[in-house]
Amino acid sequence: MYREPKLKIQTEKRSRSCLSKNLIDYRKRLNISREHLALDCEVDVKYLSRIETGSANTSLDVLDKLSDGTGIAAGELITK
Repeated sequence: MYREPKLKIQTEKRSRSCLSKNLIDYRKRLNISREHLALDCEVDVKYLSRIETGSANTSLDVLDKLSDGTGIAAGELITK
């Protein structure tokens, strides 16, 4: 049975957690709704909600949309 390396799983969770926190912080700083951010980023509001809760495994295409919509570099969105 194949198992994912523990480090890879921890890295993915950390990236999702950072993305979640950074998007929430961005929204709060600008005082905009999740719906407004979803519209700016051209993603479904329910999907954005899953990203913000850390339950969505986001693709690079969506990460690019989030980056374009927020004006924050993709690398910065997934780091502390």
